[in-house]
Amino acid sequence: MRLPAAAVPNLDQNSNMQSLFVILLAGLESGLVDPRFLRDWSERIIARTDCPQDWLIKLTVSASEEEARDVLFERLRETDEGLGVHYDELLLGFLFLAHERRLMTSERFILNVFDVFDAGDTILFTPEDILKEASVGYVISNVNTEVLQVLEQLGEASVPLFDSLHDSGIYEKKREYFEQ
Repeated sequence: MRLPAAAVPNLDQNSNMQSLFVILLAGLESGLVDPRFLRDWSERIIARTDCPQDWLIKLTVSASEEEARDVLFERLRETDEGLGVHYDELLLGFLFLAHERRLMTSERFILNVFDVFDAGDTILFTPEDILKEASVGYVISNVNTEVLQVLEQLGEASVPLFDSLHDSGIYEKKREYFEQ
């Protein structure tokens, strides 16, 4: 274990984590939201705009997770925002929330956590730290207690970011994202 659970970064205070596109992308990649959610969400925003930006229209007509991901990555490139150094932690937090809300099985959750550590730059702990015993399998009871504590704290830290998508005032707060 590299960092104790108390050393989890404050995602809500990290400027890159305030990016609407980063939040939407992490929600999509974690399974916390799906293309249907994104279509409904973007349609609600479009209904409030006079002249919506192209990315909103593209998100509304995206038929698959891959198309929605492409729209969000394109927008991140256009705005030079980038994912930020704590994206993996946000993704892990959203994965925890998705699992907690029973949007995925424990096995899928644990495999996704492994994928984040295999592909990402997170320094919280190593893939070898995740399971107590490799031979037992991908069940929550086999996940190292400290790892679960970190994932739970990341989940708690990511709730305000996810909830910001449901904020009735999001249009007013982030108008520059939506209007041309």
